[in-house]
Amino acid sequence: MDISFVTLGIVLLPLCAALGLALAPLRGLAAKRASTAAAAALLLLAGLSCLAAPHGGELSWGSTAPWLATTGSGLALAVDGLNRYALLALAAVLLLAVSVEGRFGGAPSRARLALALTGAGGMALVLTSRDLMVAAAGHGLAGLALAAVLGLGREAGSGRAGRRFAHWAASGSLMLAAAAALYGAGNGSTLVHTLAATDVSYGGLAAALAAAALAMQIPLVPFHTWLVPVCTSGALSGRILVSGGWCAVGAFGLLRFWLALVPAEALAASSWLVLWAGSSSLWTAMLAIVQPRPGLSPRAALAVASTGGLMAAGLFAPGSLQALGAAALAAGIALPRASLLLLALWIEDRGAGGLRTAWAWLALGLTVAAAPGGGALPGWLTLVAGVLPAHPALGWLLILSSGVLAVALLDPVVDLARRPASSGRGALRRVLALVIVTAGVVGLRPEPLLSGARPIIERMRPGPPAEPGVRAAPAAHGEGIGP
Repeated sequence: MDISFVTLGIVLLPLCAALGLALAPLRGLAAKRASTAAAAALLLLAGLSCLAAPHGGELSWGSTAPWLATTGSGLALAVDGLNRYALLALAAVLLLAVSVEGRFGGAPSRARLALALTGAGGMALVLTSRDLMVAAAGHGLAGLALAAVLGLGREAGSGRAGRRFAHWAASGSLMLAAAAALYGAGNGSTLVHTLAATDVSYGGLAAALAAAALAMQIPLVPFHTWLVPVCTSGALSGRILVSGGWCAVGAFGLLRFWLALVPAEALAASSWLVLWAGSSSLWTAMLAIVQPRPGLSPRAALAVASTGGLMAAGLFAPGSLQALGAAALAAGIALPRASLLLLALWIEDRGAGGLRTAWAWLALGLTVAAAPGGGALPGWLTLVAGVLPAHPALGWLLILSSGVLAVALLDPVVDLARRPASSGRGALRRVLALVIVTAGVVGLRPEPLLSGARPIIERMRPGPPAEPGVRAAPAAHGEGIGP
């Protein structure tokens, strides 16, 4: 089934909605309702893409490229089909961001809403484009739009947070553009599926630039220094889009624009890169655990960085099982991570407490830390199960970092439960309850997520590596996962 129109709609819908908001004389609640409707429509389109290609069908034009042929497998990466999960998570995070606009003081801002939609459109372009140069342009558009959203906040330090984020986002966009220019100069093309099937000139330097740019976006240590300032100041909608959308898109970018282009280099450097990602996850989890208890938003921001390290570890360890786990993890906890930050900001702003608030924090903390019953569980188990056999020490490093992160997120629960109960906002409570229920259902019944993702990533069969330009045969329905 050809659903390329869905891809085009996913990119154009938020951009057109942002343009309409900029031109239409809408104010306050009217602008928020229009933005919410656009975000809901984007969520429906992303859901349609999942339903229309349930068995690994293409989400866009072009052919899939063989991936990691040097490992001796016939694994093919259907990059567009895979990223429908990321698009679904991005649409859900955007809907959350526009729905809470203006909740913490002041009326909804039409400018912030338009910029949030623009940022989502740019990130969707990164997730759907097969051209590295176009993806760099989408990266820059999303980064500058999100920086502007952050800078328009009423909180102290919003302008500084926006400028800081703009510097990092612009640096990453320039590095991606430089990588695309090197590929274009050496091969006359910047199309991923073309470059993956040819001997890429300047591939090593271009891949290093692209990997560094996306590591800044996830972010990995030492590129993580921007995350806490951005998540503790700036407009609320911008913070949610950064923590739930921007950082998750970086993980999918590694899968699409780095591993697919340099499989030999990825295999050769995999141990060191997994060590980097795992150490980054452990270090940021340790930073989270030593945060003062009253400051919950820095703790939530560092949790975003720690889970980002887990995702990167799965992507840096070349193998279908690890990639499947990293993709499921990135898509499964995008919304819970954004909701955890939202809950932290609400607690700090209102001084909220009581058993219901403590239970909400506990549920979201368990979800983000990949505990049983949380949406991160299927991705976390798959990732660790893939890393442990090949890299036992690194696998235990990931388990240790997850444990430290769980302690860091569960530490404030007792303090929250002892505080006087606060009624809070009914709408916010309903949103958090919906997120928790959704994450719990995904965690308890992960089969639909993994069985849908497996035909896209897991195409490994015994036999010779796939020939360049030849798509590997899909795995049979119900076939086990493993090399």
